[in-house]
Amino acid sequence: MTGTANELSSSATSSRLLSFMSMSPTTVNCPYAPFLRDLKSDDRGLFLIHLLLNCATHVAAGNLPQANTFLEHISLLSSTNGDAMQRIASYFTEALAGRLLRSWPGLYRALNPILPDSISTLNHGRRLFLDLLPFLRLSYLISNQAILEAMEGERVVHVIDLGGSDPSHLLAFLHAVSDRPEGPPHLRIT
Repeated sequence: MTGTANELSSSATSSRLLSFMSMSPTTVNCPYAPFLRDLKSDDRGLFLIHLLLNCATHVAAGNLPQANTFLEHISLLSSTNGDAMQRIASYFTEALAGRLLRSWPGLYRALNPILPDSISTLNHGRRLFLDLLPFLRLSYLISNQAILEAMEGERVVHVIDLGGSDPSHLLAFLHAVSDRPEGPPHLRIT
């Protein structure tokens, strides 16, 4: 065998990705297709990325049948309780489905009702919880510090907040980012 380990690893990864890219959701008709059962974590991650990118393309184009097919297959491979890639894919799947549903406002509102009383009650309960148990605030402080250390010297930063239910910790983070000695970076938070 010729080539370095990195070249061989890279070619193996790219060949796996190319084989995934040649598959379309229509070739994955059965949820128990053999290649789905036998995927390793890395391969599943690559396949999920491929499916998510294709799904996002169809969602952006408003192509409901194709987007739906991709969403079905992503749902087979993703899980909120799985490995990191499965969890991220699960969140992105939910976001893509939500974006697709927004093109039908009536359906979207029916499936995602916003009740003002429940929101204010939820916010009040969250505030009481944080006042009674400051450990969560401490975890926010520690995570903000870790992010600040990781982005030291960076000019462009994208933070993905997967626990977006309580954005109050972002205020302290934004203040800390704006006070950096090298100045604030271009910051994107999703």
